Amino acid sequence: MPDVLHQLYQGIIKHLIKWIKEACSEPEIDAHCHRLPPNHNIRLFLKGISNLSHVSGMEHNQICHFLLSIVTGIQLPGNLNNACLTHAIHAILDFLYLTQYPSHTDQTLVLLDDALTHFHDNKDIFLDLGIRSNFNLPKLHSFCHYVHMIKMYGTTDNYNTKYTEHLHIDLMKDAYRATNCKDKYSQMTLWLKRCEKMLWHDNFVQWRLVGDLALQERSQPDMDYHWAIKMTKHPTIKCVPLDRIVQDYGTTFFTAALACYMVGRNQSGLSAAQLEQEAAHIILPFDTVATFHRIKFHAIDACRFWNSSVTVDSVHSQPSQKDKRGHTIPTHFDTVLVNEGDGGIMGVDGAFAFV
Repeated sequence: MPDVLHQLYQGIIKHLIKWIKEACSEPEIDAHCHRLPPNHNIRLFLKGISNLSHVSGMEHNQICHFLLSIVTGIQLPGNLNNACLTHAIHAILDFLYLTQYPSHTDQTLVLLDDALTHFHDNKDIFLDLGIRSNFNLPKLHSFCHYVHMIKMYGTTDNYNTKYTEHLHIDLMKDAYRATNCKDKYSQMTLWLKRCEKMLWHDNFVQWRLVGDLALQERSQPDMDYHWAIKMTKHPTIKCVPLDRIVQDYGTTFFTAALACYMVGRNQSGLSAAQLEQEAAHIILPFDTVATFHRIKFHAIDACRFWNSSVTVDSVHSQPSQKDKRGHTIPTHFDTVLVNEGDGGIMGVDGAFAFV
């Protein structure tokens, strides 16, 4: 049975990273990792990947995002052709991502077979480098059965073990935290039963509110591109004096803008002149504010699900500061176009720029 977590990430990807480190040398790979540019959707391993131990599936997933870029054009021992190595890695990554499609067609399954064939056509580079003497790997052999299994049992998200492993959190850790740590097994069992009953009752209530689903016409999937905003639960800095907001964050008219915002929220329909006149009489009852240095945007698919591990975009508002080693981290402020409500999907009409 295909298993994305243990056969792909913890299986062949783990071996592939080991082969790459032997082919290109660990210092060279770490140097390439250190020089990767910042990206909101890629985790940067500034200390490299050669010294990592007990690498999780999520970390292997993050490494796969930039694995091809750090080996492209790299010098191989004996002046061997780098193209074969690049093609082999490219094929494995194609196979990795194609297997995780939430839906498949005959064309995508053909692409899946082509990616595996392309890897086998270029895998001899690891033999030429002396890294492998054979490819008798059961997990690699299991790739031959992926297309057949997908046709029989559906997409791989139906039987990926990462979902069953996550049940350890839902059914064990959360249940244990709900107990008083005494006679825990009976309390955990009772807690789980109550959670199931609450879920059943909630489904019944939702069914009664919606009505008979059989009489409703099935709507077409929403093809609009939706984003979900995600912010940290707690602010980056809890108390920032208002004078520092002006100096460090460059918000020259912060207090005036905040006063106008407060008046506009309480008294709608005022003109711009009236708004400024009323804001001039506002006295702020505080001298510090909390600041958030980052906002993330996640994509929502047609089924209204969103993947928190994939960041579509992010906004930074971070002044210069010192890291733990005393090194200066430069300022990072992004420009944002905010739709005020009457803007279209194209152009800048109805949008307001913030820096």
